[in-house]
Amino acid sequence: PWRKYSLALIIFFIGYFLGSTLGMISAVYNLMDPVGALLSVIIIEILINLRRSFVFNQTKKLLLLIIDFLRIGLIYGFFTEGLKLL
Repeated sequence: PWRKYSLALIIFFIGYFLGSTLGMISAVYNLMDPVGALLSVIIIEILINLRRSFVFNQTKKLLLLIIDFLRIGLIYGFFTEGLKLL
């Protein structure tokens, strides 16, 4: 089980990196704020729809874990980047 947890942690950090990167890019270019917001909402919605399609399949539990931790990492990255911009 430690491999599953380490993979989940790595995926969480990748999601955090992507979320903070997108937040920094949209903060540097003030004209890209709506584009960055649209892109982040599209990514989060795609991950939610993927999770909804895999939730009833018992053989895809690892994929469900990866999707959940990527989504949590993205949201956490957006949140901390937003706090830095205040």
